[in-house]
Amino acid sequence: MLVMCAFAFTGVNFKPSISDEAVLQATGRSWREWFGLMESAGMGDLSHSEIVSVLRDEHGVPSWWQQSIADAFERFIGRRPATGTEDGFHASVTCTVDLPAETVYRMWADDGARGTWLRKRDFEVTMRDPGRAVSGTWSRDGSDLEVSIEEIEEGRCRITILHRKLADVETVETMRKFWKMAVGRLVGKAK
Repeated sequence: MLVMCAFAFTGVNFKPSISDEAVLQATGRSWREWFGLMESAGMGDLSHSEIVSVLRDEHGVPSWWQQSIADAFERFIGRRPATGTEDGFHASVTCTVDLPAETVYRMWADDGARGTWLRKRDFEVTMRDPGRAVSGTWSRDGSDLEVSIEEIEEGRCRITILHRKLADVETVETMRKFWKMAVGRLVGKAK
């Protein structure tokens, strides 16, 4: 069973000043896709100029967008001061698992399947984007949870969990650990 996870958090729910539609049109990826890819590739450990180089050399991102994406990512992971609404802390967890995306989606979206690895009462799903994402309320504290699933290759996918409106840094750390273990349980129950 392969589960690889990366984590990030910041003191605000960072929202890039450039729209998701604009970055998608210019680069072929949404902010969520960029941040998930960058986290899973370990770019949080790189300097700003190293991130820009990777965006240019490995992803063919145009010059202006290299800087914008690198800056937004650094704000997202909390390395640079973020702007926007201050409504709590958030944690982002990105995991790559050896399961088909459709299986992982079912394990999140179906109440019965989710109940095999996560207490049903803990997460109330309020939105389903079939095959791609679920979101809802984390019932323990009323915080928001967004989960996206992206097929990487046959039988392998990336799960990005964005947990918003957390109370403090300690809760962020607790939830990072919790989600890593939860993804491990999901994988174990799905096989």
